Amino acid sequence: RHFFSEYVDQGREKELLKVAPISLVMVDIDDFYQVNDRFGHAEGDRVLQQVAELIRLQVRKEDMVVRYGGDEFIIIMPQTSENQASKVMERLKAKLEDWRPDLPELSLSISFGVAIWDPNSNESLVDVLEKADQFMYHRRQMRDHDRRAQKHAIIGSSRKGPNPHTE
Repeated sequence: RHFFSEYVDQGREKELLKVAPISLVMVDIDDFYQVNDRFGHAEGDRVLQQVAELIRLQVRKEDMVVRYGGDEFIIIMPQTSENQASKVMERLKAKLEDWRPDLPELSLSISFGVAIWDPNSNESLVDVLEKADQFMYHRRQMRDHDRRAQKHAIIGSSRKGPNPHTE
């Protein structure tokens, strides 16, 4: 977060004027606190470094990956549409879900939100980051809602006999 804040405070946003559109992606590792709880903070830090490297390998060299805090990352993707950024994030999501760190029974997933920033608009980089964060939160809520609905459908279809809730 310090690097990002410093970047904005120094007015470097103006450097990005020549590379619009700019996709700003907020990435959060889902339920990462469980890694720290189960394996300790040292292992959690090691896993975070490995995830950061995995992210770097999925984006272009001109994209900027910044650890924003805890288990959150920001990716600044110059000359990238929202659709292009979403495709990269879906690819990253699939890679991460297939990746197995050397910790027993650990699998990770991410949530992400993408927002477009036009440096020529009145909207600040920080405002757009807030939008990306809100989009990420919304996507996570939708995913969790879908998982709960799917679980209820499976439970409901496995019942035998009359359903006491519909009578």
